[in-house]
Amino acid sequence: MAERVDGADSTASWDPDRDAVPRHVLATPVQVHERYVILDELGRGGMAVVHAAFDRQLGRRVAIKLMRPDRASAVGRERLLREARALAQLRHPNVVDVFDVGEDRGEVFLAMELVEGPSLRGWLAAAPRSRTACLAMFLGAGRGLAAAHTARLVHRDFKP
Repeated sequence: MAERVDGADSTASWDPDRDAVPRHVLATPVQVHERYVILDELGRGGMAVVHAAFDRQLGRRVAIKLMRPDRASAVGRERLLREARALAQLRHPNVVDVFDVGEDRGEVFLAMELVEGPSLRGWLAAAPRSRTACLAMFLGAGRGLAAAHTARLVHRDFKP
């Protein structure tokens, strides 16, 4: 599914006026579709891997969700497409926006808003947090989940 993009250097910094693709993470970036270049892995779950990527058309960083090769059955691909369609219907400040969905060399990908910062687990571990701060963070995650439920969506893999 992914195709290598030649000429990238992991130590160089990205200059948007000079460079078409950020060059600061992977020594050999990989391309998804003609539009996205994967920069780094953000996390992996039971069905998919999420990467930070660069959208060449719009000149911005995004998150790309790719089905794991060992889960890439017709059922798995349809599940990811359903997820993309469902998320695309939802607008809420505590839910990521979906930008694009497609197939590349027979594999489904989902491009979505990249939320910079640590996971909730990382945020909690980084420093002592007050009850008020923890409550605010968990309430925000809960509001996003409640918005999905209001839209009659059931999320089977909730990750705040």
